[in-house]
Amino acid sequence: MDNNHAPLNQSTNSSPDLFSPLSASLISSSSRVASQPSPHRFATLCATVDDPDQNHKDRFGSSSVPIYQCSTFKGLDGQYDYTRSGNPSRTFLQHHVAKISAAKHAFAVSSGMAALDVILRTLQPGDEIIAGNDLYGGSNRLLAYINQHNGILTHHIDTTNLEIIKPFLVKDSRVRMVLLESPTNPLLQIVDIQAIINLVKPIIPEAIIVVDNTMMSPYLMKPLEFGADVVYDSGTKFLSGHHDLMAGLITCNSDKIASQLAFVINSIGNGLAPFECFLLTRGIKTLSLRFDRQQASAKRIAKYLDHLGFKVNYPGLPHHKAKRYTIALRREPGAVLSFETVTNI
Repeated sequence: MDNNHAPLNQSTNSSPDLFSPLSASLISSSSRVASQPSPHRFATLCATVDDPDQNHKDRFGSSSVPIYQCSTFKGLDGQYDYTRSGNPSRTFLQHHVAKISAAKHAFAVSSGMAALDVILRTLQPGDEIIAGNDLYGGSNRLLAYINQHNGILTHHIDTTNLEIIKPFLVKDSRVRMVLLESPTNPLLQIVDIQAIINLVKPIIPEAIIVVDNTMMSPYLMKPLEFGADVVYDSGTKFLSGHHDLMAGLITCNSDKIASQLAFVINSIGNGLAPFECFLLTRGIKTLSLRFDRQQASAKRIAKYLDHLGFKVNYPGLPHHKAKRYTIALRREPGAVLSFETVTNI
């Protein structure tokens, strides 16, 4: 087996726990953000891109993060040498994402599916995954692929029903990951992430709880606050908002998990390129403004289609089965809806 594809908890020639300066630069730590709630509103957090640390300051005082469009560095301070392993533009973005996500670590990769791929590479052959039966199609394809080629089985079940999950939670279970979406894509079902974490962790503490937060973004939901281990977003969607890039973002609070993720990203080389980092950092500045308008539009469209008699899947509608749940959590319904036509089109 190639070292770049070896499970991370198996020994390789290059240990993921022993970082060289180049691989260590992949990790963007924002401990103060994770431990101390910010006094600023979310919109302010998005609009202000802070220096990650004293070693990441623009000597010319640029009001916008410069694009470090280079593949190699002269190694003057030993912090960077090759962009695959780390780049200042990526470090600024990762620190910014950690801040708005209330996370300790953040990573930027080439797409949302690349983010899920990185996360899944921490599993070993024989491990099992619990995932929803209403899941993004790209995720389904990747899960089917690793089942066929890596021997990692996924149990697709109704994650809105805790009773269906319970039979998979036994002491000798091989379940090592629970993959959740809420709302789900495309049926907009609401999953009680907190309840699932409380159910899984006492029985299988080593199981990693992973949440795809693309539908909500850090603006509406921060699953790490519920106790999720890893959260990922497709930065291509709400976070970017300009239809001009593809990106994936991963956040976590565990140093151990962060070490594993950094090792995989450095090994397979799917860290986000400098120009895309610049574009995404720029896009995030207006995230809350754009999302408010998008959500308002989604609510109006959902009500209109519902009035016309279409079956509309949207948590903001009064008759949505999860409406009470979203109200109890004081959570907005999001900006995505789906509907079914009377006849096939």
